[in-house]
Amino acid sequence: YGDVNRALSAFYERSIKTVCEKTQTPGADLRDWFGYTLITQEGRRAPVYRGAQKTEGLANAAVEMLDSMQLIKSELKGASDRWYELAHDRFIEPVRQSNESWLAAQSADDEALKGFKNKAVRWRQGDGALLNAVEVSEAKRLLKTQREQNEDLRALIGASQVSAQRRRLKLMTSGVIGLIVILIAMGGLTAFAFAQRRNSERARVASEQARLEVEKQK
Repeated sequence: YGDVNRALSAFYERSIKTVCEKTQTPGADLRDWFGYTLITQEGRRAPVYRGAQKTEGLANAAVEMLDSMQLIKSELKGASDRWYELAHDRFIEPVRQSNESWLAAQSADDEALKGFKNKAVRWRQGDGALLNAVEVSEAKRLLKTQREQNEDLRALIGASQVSAQRRRLKLMTSGVIGLIVILIAMGGLTAFAFAQRRNSERARVASEQARLEVEKQK
């Protein structure tokens, strides 16, 4: 069952990610809907009724996409009453395991985000450093998981990126200048070598002429 659970967890996580991206539904809302609405505390499937705009708090656009992925299934009862539930009992444990792992990761992310926010406050007060490239990437990832954006951290990320761009531009400029200097030096050396060869050829010709003159006098 271990391999099956891992496969079902992976399928669940891919589905959550896709629905998040296409419907702009927060991942936390989707996971809560599965963990607390579609699955009871006793570990059983719980059918939910589809409303006009939402199904037990989740937008119907997201619900329909989950249905099309066969992570949940729908059933029409009566003339127009549609109900949804988890596609199979085999999903219950994988969904719970995935949500638990996700919550643990979220706790770590929350701590990391708190650290970045503290850095942003210190930077705003003039007592903190900019972020390096790895920190910028991580801070941007963490911000994407938040419903409310932290303006101080966004400003710190922006300033760090501008500073990095300036450093790259400075390095590129220094590299270009260095290349120009090298090319000039190489050009000078080439000209010097050419002059040396020309002078050497002239000396050889003069020496040859002098030798011929001596031969004639004999």
